[in-house]
Amino acid sequence: MDSVDAKNITKMVIETLDEEGVLDNKFFDEHKFRSRCYKTLISSDINVKDYEKILDLAMYIADSIVVDNINSTFKGLINKGILSETENDSGDISYKLNN
Repeated sequence: MDSVDAKNITKMVIETLDEEGVLDNKFFDEHKFRSRCYKTLISSDINVKDYEKILDLAMYIADSIVVDNINSTFKGLINKGILSETENDSGDISYKLNN
């Protein structure tokens, strides 16, 4: 995909995410999304009219940014001593608020 198409599609995707309320998520970072979406589109062979693939890609990028930011927040809280990370009986990670 050429750079002009990638830029325009990124802009349209952000407008769509805004309409859907995704941008309201405190863990979503529009600047990270804009950069990752553009870079991914410019290096892809996705057709500009393949809306389903573009939307799937956009949602994957948005979800990965939210997960990254949540993980970063938890790590920050652990480093500050606010939370403790433990493994429960089933092997899942759980968090405990330190008093």
